[in-house]
Amino acid sequence: ENAKRVVIVKVNPRCAGQQAEDMRMIERLCKDILIAETHDDVLIQTAIAVGYAKAMRIHGIIEDTEAVDIVEMLGTMGEDKLHEKINANIIMRRLRKKVIQ
Repeated sequence: ENAKRVVIVKVNPRCAGQQAEDMRMIERLCKDILIAETHDDVLIQTAIAVGYAKAMRIHGIIEDTEAVDIVEMLGTMGEDKLHEKINANIIMRRLRKKVIQ
């Protein structure tokens, strides 16, 4: 079961347009994690998303606490996707053994 996680990002009037654009990018990067096909792709897409969130913090687009929340959410998504891949591999291995026997 994938737990849904909500991250609240306060609108910063000083950079609201850039902030909205960056949050749309984070959303696209989340989708990239979810559609990653291989173990390495999941790791790569998660790392790209985490790096993007960290850059948002460095450039003052989001607060430190918001960056931590986003990175935690991305990490959870990546871990869930990896567990899904591992479980699918274990199931396939067991099925192959049954077929061979």
